[in-house]
Amino acid sequence: MDRVPLGQLIGPGIVIDVVRQAAADVDYRVRASDIRAFEAKHGRIPAGAIVLLNTGRAKFFADRARYMGTADSGAKAVAKLHFPGLGVDAAELLIARRIGAVGIDTPSIDYGQSK
Repeated sequence: MDRVPLGQLIGPGIVIDVVRQAAADVDYRVRASDIRAFEAKHGRIPAGAIVLLNTGRAKFFADRARYMGTADSGAKAVAKLHFPGLGVDAAELLIARRIGAVGIDTPSIDYGQSK
């Protein structure tokens, strides 16, 4: 983190809501189509924006089994992790938009079953 320029972490905040999609699929990966749908309503995401992905998982933070998909930890947990993340096509689109940073309300930007 000490190598990330502070200016990259300051910018307009954008929240893309995928709560409905993530509720239907615990391993949902945010898609480029989700980003384009947001842009169709709110305009193009500006360069330097901080994009926050709301999957609705934050409400489970105090319950490890629901938040992570398993109550296990360490090596035993790896194969049992289930939570939404950022899909490849969405990541590529955000790179093309030259965003400053991305945040998500899950344990990782990668979905739980990612390899």
